[in-house]
Formats: sequence, C-alpha cells, structure tokens
Amino acid sequence: MNALIKRHLLTYLRDRWAVFFSFLSVLIILGLFVLFLRTMQVDSLPSHLRGSDEANYLVYSFILSGILVVSTVTIPLGFLHVFTKDTARQQINDFYVTPLERRRIVISYMFAGGTITFVLAMISFAISLAILVFATGYVLPLVNIVFVILLVMLSTLTFTAIFFYVTTYLKTLSAHGNLSTLVGTLIGFLAGLYVPIGAFSQTIRTILGLLPPMQIASLMRTVYMDDAIETVFAGGSEAMQNYVSYFGVDIAVFDQSLSPLLTLLIFVGYGVVFTVLSIIRLNHFKVE
Repeated sequence: MNALIKRHLLTYLRDRWAVFFSFLSVLIILGLFVLFLRTMQVDSLPSHLRGSDEANYLVYSFILSGILVVSTVTIPLGFLHVFTKDTARQQINDFYVTPLERRRIVISYMFAGGTITFVLAMISFAISLAILVFATGYVLPLVNIVFVILLVMLSTLTFTAIFFYVTTYLKTLSAHGNLSTLVGTLIGFLAGLYVPIGAFSQTIRTILGLLPPMQIASLMRTVYMDDAIETVFAGGSEAMQNYVSYFGVDIAVFDQSLSPLLTLLIFVGYGVVFTVLSIIRLNHFKVE
C-alpha cells in the first residue's frame, strides 16, 4: 500500500496544472478580499474602530481562516483527479489484480490526498500567520495555532472522504474538471466568505448550516478569530453577538444555535459516513 500512496502523490505533483487549479479558488478569494471583501468587513465594525490595528486583526483573521478552509476543500478534489484518470483509463484494474483488499486501495487514495492536502494547507497557514503579523502586528496565540492545525487535519480527512465518494461516479476527466469548477465557484458562498450567512433568509441559513463547508468554516473561525474578537469587542457585548452571528462564527439550524461541540460531531459524522460509503462503493466498483 505504501507503494500505491507514493505513486498517487508523484502522479499528482507531476501535473503542475492540477496543483495550480487546486489553489485557484484561494487566489480568487485573495483577489476579491483586496477588491471588496475587506471593505465589507470594515464597514460592519463600529466607526471608532475602523482603520485601527485591532480592526485589521479581526478582518484579516476572518479572511485568512476562510482561505484555510477553502484550501482543505479544493486541494483534495484537485488531487482526486488522479483517481478519475486511473478510472477513465482503466489503470485501476491493475490495482484490482494485486493481493491488496479494495478497502486498502480506497485508503491509499485517501491517505495520499489527505497527506498532500495537509502539507499544502500548512504552507498556506504559515503564510497566513506571516500576513497577519505583517498587516496587523498581531500574533495568533499558540493554543489557537494548535487547534487550527487539528481542525485542518480533520477538515482534510473529511473532505477527502466526501470527494472520493463523489468521484467514484465520475467516468471522464472532463466531468471531474466540471465538478472542480463548480466547487471552486460555490465554495466562497458555501463557507460564507462572499456573502455573510446573516444576510440570507432563515431557510438558506439552515441549509448552509447543515453543509460541511459552513460547519468547518464556523469551527475554524471560532478558533482562528477568538483572540481577535475578544480584542475588538467587549466580552459578551451585543455588538459581539451580532457580529459572530452575522459573519458565521456561530451558526444556527432551524433558528437554533449549534454549539461548537455539536458542530464538530456532525462534521466528524460526515467524514465517517463517506469513508464507509467509499469502501462499500469501491467493493462493488466495476470499470466499464
């Protein structure tokens, strides 16, 4: 299985365009942040805070935490181009004739995808910390950094499982490309980056709150932005409560707020369910 994992990683990394397009959504969001997302964030703050280092700390924490989430969504999908190519060219048949159980074949793709996603996401995280210090002068507390790393790991595993299952239904490389384009287009909305979740109706907020991108975005913001929120707002103030609800730090389903623990359990549930479904799917998988 180790040989398969190495093979998957090398196949992905040799395709520079695949690596580039995995990061395309991140680059787009950075561009939109410069153009108008930053202004939207700043305008939501009390007038006496606008332009201050504290306000910048909050604004940059919001966008950088969101970019980190996006990378854990788009990179595993980009990596699974390898699986779609193996399926489309029927190279996966070569793996079926080996003594490896099919669940190990699933694990080899997931482990390789999770590994490369985690490494690239950690590079993005390191860059985001540098940007945060350079732009605001603030340093993310060590305990927050540790929890962010754990959330990145969890997000990586979950979205790799979800997209592996989805890609088992894709028969062509063009279909995978179309899916990647669709996800890359929608992820900014699904994670509440382009439009704050508080701007939607209760029905839309409930739908978004039930989806994994918004759940992990909420968890990531809770950790990444914790110090910034406490710095800008007085603890427990009405302004703080309005902010965390409007910008998706806290999320609600059917107008009932989800605690971070419950959100975490639901998100983990997605990862477990799709891992099991992927194994079942590949056990009955036949390449035409």
